[in-house]
Amino acid sequence: MPSSLDPTVFLAPFFAIFFGLCLADVGYGLLMIALLVWAARKMQGNKTALWLLMMCGVTTALAGAITGSWFSDAITSLLPAGSGITKALNGVRQSIMLFDPMTQPMTFFLLSLGLGYLQIQFGLFIAFVFNLRRKDVVAAVCDQLTWIVMLNCLLGLGLSKAGILPGGLAKVFGFALIFPAFGILFFSGRDMPWAGRLGMGAFNLFSTVFFGGDILSYVRLMALGMVGSGFGMAVNVLVKLVGEAPYVGWLLGALVFVGGHIFNLGLSMLGAFVHSLRLQFVEFFPKFFQGGGRAFVPLRNDYRYVTIE
Repeated sequence: MPSSLDPTVFLAPFFAIFFGLCLADVGYGLLMIALLVWAARKMQGNKTALWLLMMCGVTTALAGAITGSWFSDAITSLLPAGSGITKALNGVRQSIMLFDPMTQPMTFFLLSLGLGYLQIQFGLFIAFVFNLRRKDVVAAVCDQLTWIVMLNCLLGLGLSKAGILPGGLAKVFGFALIFPAFGILFFSGRDMPWAGRLGMGAFNLFSTVFFGGDILSYVRLMALGMVGSGFGMAVNVLVKLVGEAPYVGWLLGALVFVGGHIFNLGLSMLGAFVHSLRLQFVEFFPKFFQGGGRAFVPLRNDYRYVTIE
């Protein structure tokens, strides 16, 4: 049985979803897909990275659709307000839009936190199943199951106090917290002497705060998504301003639109790539991944017999 598992299959879907939320624009997503399809036809060899980025283009378009971003607010700000095309496009936009981040930022905030909580729970569940497959039931129960129960009880307690769940459940969740807390305190450092075991257990109980910090780190999804959308809105304002110039306004507007949105796409793609990958390595991987392998032995001459003249 290997000492760890390949995280790629777990990383890819989350990475694509997070990338899409950071970019969150239908126009940008479709442009990415078109460019990547062209690159895939021209490129020889392994195209795995291109397929992953193409999946990111799909999630970008989907995230843009549910947030109503089509080259930011180009439909409502640049197209003639009373035209039939504008009404048709805006009707399609509003029919599939679930929320507007600029007017409902808390929805995006809660969505980011929810995805973070889901990924961290999923990471603990991966480690739990992996330890069970290795027949290390003690590690599965003491190192993962206790935290899964602990975090879910804390979530239930918070939702009950906030009035989202029935208030009477607060006592149930509070009582249930005793059992995972007991397991973490006494069995997370089970290979140590009792003094060290209690010290390590107390520290691990305090680490509940660190889980909260990990979840809050996912708010960067909302931040990047709203910054990219805001920059796109600024580009559209400039397009409208230069478009009022006599004779060449339409040309200047087209140049600013294309150049501004390409610049925003490149900058937003860089931020989306880096921060989505950071969430995998810093928040997700430590919940289940343990690096292992063999010590590196550099190439050398290994002689069986040596003849000295």
